[in-house]
Amino acid sequence: MGKTTYKVATRASKLAYRQTEQAVNLLKQHYTEATFEIHKISTKGDRRQERSLSQFGGQGVFVKEIEQALLNGEMDFAVHSLKDVPTKVDQDLELCAFPRREIPNDLFLTRDGSTIHTIREGFVVGTGSPRRQVQIRRIRPDAHCKDIRGNIDTRLSKLEHDDYDAIVLAAAGFKRAGRQYDSSHIMPVDVSLPAIGQGVLALQCRKSDRQLINLLQAVNHKETELEIMAERKFMKELGGGCQIPVAAYAKINGTVMNIEGLIGDRSMKRSIRMKVSGPPEQGEEIAQKLAGEMLDRCENENIQFQA
Repeated sequence: MGKTTYKVATRASKLAYRQTEQAVNLLKQHYTEATFEIHKISTKGDRRQERSLSQFGGQGVFVKEIEQALLNGEMDFAVHSLKDVPTKVDQDLELCAFPRREIPNDLFLTRDGSTIHTIREGFVVGTGSPRRQVQIRRIRPDAHCKDIRGNIDTRLSKLEHDDYDAIVLAAAGFKRAGRQYDSSHIMPVDVSLPAIGQGVLALQCRKSDRQLINLLQAVNHKETELEIMAERKFMKELGGGCQIPVAAYAKINGTVMNIEGLIGDRSMKRSIRMKVSGPPEQGEEIAQKLAGEMLDRCENENIQFQA
């Protein structure tokens, strides 16, 4: 195997570190003689907690410093939450492995245990995500969306003590953090279409490090890779990011991949959803077709999607 000690980069948050540990444990099952040193790197997105993510004006606020450490040779590889990684990756870096996807859904958590359908009229929900906001308002036009930042513990504390009636979190992160939730808290995909890549971890390294790429691919889950590559192709065709309401979810069922996409108006008052199907190995071509058809429909229905 050659080198046996690897420096692994991760965001400094508790959840990111735990996710990185989980990815490293998968690698250790294949390479018992290897040593993996996890290093926390502070990112712009973590440091600027006072600002909504949609106000940063660009993607990659949780990965740029980590990618620079890879490019500088300070780290060997990184573990990211894929939904944080822009569709355009530095030409000298490669996303080379994707472990099996965790549950992709959003969670709708409330103080009183109510669901999105039963919560009181005019409720306040903590989310700064345009994707989540536009979908919540499709179901509950009376909802008042209020920005919220911080880790899981911070957000749960704000739900308990601040003027939020509900908060929305990714189920995958909640589960990886070792927390329990009731199945009634899960927002079905037909209610809230996930963010592109939600629930997926991505391992990234320098493109020139072919030996390491081969090592990391031992934990790659091919079905997950095909699904998220289709989702990312959809996003790339739209040119979307965290500032605009965009979602996509690809799922392979047997010999068919279903891809569903959502595009919302910048006002977050309107949105469209469409679905296409086809062979899994043609996922990116199918996603490209879906994106084109949805952009045409946006133009026809005067949905102001582009920023």
